[in-house]
Amino acid sequence: MYLKALQLFQKDRKNNIDAAVDILDDTLKASPNFNLVNLTKNEILRQKQMMQAQEAQPKQ
Repeated sequence: MYLKALQLFQKDRKNNIDAAVDILDDTLKASPNFNLVNLTKNEILRQKQMMQAQEAQPKQ
């Protein structure tokens, strides 16, 4: 499941963020001690936040 989420995210980093995070959430439910999933999820969400901040900036 973890690799499926990574693969989905790599295919389209902008449009597949939410779907990848959903898969990572399901992975955490199945394996709550899989710490790499938490790290990956946090990094993907950080990247999403950065993209949204860049989109919100006025274009010159």
